[in-house]
Amino acid sequence: MEKIAPLGPAYQAGTYSGNPVSVSAAIATLQSLRKRAGQVYSRLEKMGNEMRRGISDQLESARVTAQVNGVASMFQLFFTDRLVMDYHSAKSSDIRKYEKYFHSLLASRIFVPPSQFETCFLSTAHNEDELGATLDAIGSAVKTLPR
Repeated sequence: MEKIAPLGPAYQAGTYSGNPVSVSAAIATLQSLRKRAGQVYSRLEKMGNEMRRGISDQLESARVTAQVNGVASMFQLFFTDRLVMDYHSAKSSDIRKYEKYFHSLLASRIFVPPSQFETCFLSTAHNEDELGATLDAIGSAVKTLPR
């Protein structure tokens, strides 16, 4: 701890850093995940794969060009015909199209990040009905976009 300010040169701060309630919640979460790891992570991975596949199907059906990227329970759309592998290729995306997509989803009560340079996260709290409703809203949203 001598390396951490005010004694040492490394400054560390955060709203909940060291808060006993936050630390207790984090420990309980990690203990729960350790006990359920075989169920939780495989379920999240399956949900992520199904969401990415469903979004790709919606895009294909609407004939809208976009890339669906993600890993495990994370995903994001990039409205570009280029494979998105890094910041440079992500910058080739049509941000106006994403903005329209975002607002269409918001009107359907589906919240995704307001920037396509962020990512969507699924959690164990999401159920199949919610994922289906999300895919339906995405399908409606992409149908409103120019090709």
